[in-house]
Formats: sequence, structure tokens, C-alpha cells
Amino acid sequence: MVEFEPHIFKYFDPTVDIVGGSSMNYPKIRYAETLLILAEAENEVNGPSPKALDAINQVRNRVLLPNLENSENYQPTKSYFRKAVIEERSWELAYEGNRYFDMLRTNSSISGDLIGYDSGSGIFKSHNVLFPIPQREIDNNTSLVQNEGY
Repeated sequence: MVEFEPHIFKYFDPTVDIVGGSSMNYPKIRYAETLLILAEAENEVNGPSPKALDAINQVRNRVLLPNLENSENYQPTKSYFRKAVIEERSWELAYEGNRYFDMLRTNSSISGDLIGYDSGSGIFKSHNVLFPIPQREIDNNTSLVQNEGY
């Protein structure tokens, strides 16, 4: 019996001997992600509507979790639902390269309101929310101003 530390084997190809040698297609976006995007967008426009709840519940029900509105401490508010969607994205899309951008997009890496991230830890600085504008673009368009911190 072989024993080893736990690893993440998402999209693991056991037929390949070398790292990065797989011809396996890596999904850029999954149906669960489109449902969570829909839930988040619908919530931002109309609050936790039936359409938003249906979208997030499809993702939750697939892994045998109860509907969000039936879960403990549920609150039918826009801010509660927003946090619930971001938390659901962190579980559903783990190790798929989305978390960093979710944290930047929602400013949760700076405000410290996301589970597991401390605003005092120095993980991100406020200027990291935006990427720098390439210098050639600034040179070509004098109306552009470089993003703060770059």
C-alpha cells in the first residue's frame, strides 16, 4: 500500500508520466460557475430573488446540500446572499484559478470580510485591486492615467 499526503487531483491524467504533458482539455468555465455568476448578478440587480435562489440551489443540491433558504442562519438580504455566493464559489471552484480574482473583484481581500482572510495579514494591498495599465497604452493615449500604486 502506498501512503502519501492528501493532494488535489482535479483534472489529473494518470496516463502521463511527466508534469504538464497531458493533452487533456482543461475547462475554462463550468456549468456550476455559470449558475453562480447568474446567482450573483441576479442578486445585485434584484436581491435574493427566486431566480437567484434557484441558480445557487442547483449547485448546492448537486452535492446534496439543502437549499440556501433552508440552511441555518439564512437571511433574505442582498449582503447575506452576496457572501453566500462568494463562499459557494470558493468551495465549488476550489483549485480552478478563480479565488484570487473573486477576492479582488469583491474587495474581500482588502476589507477582510471573507472567511479565512485577514485584512491585516498583508495578503493584498489596496492598489492590487487593479492591474497596471501597460505603458504603451498610456503613451498612445494621453487621457489615460496609470492606476494608483504603479
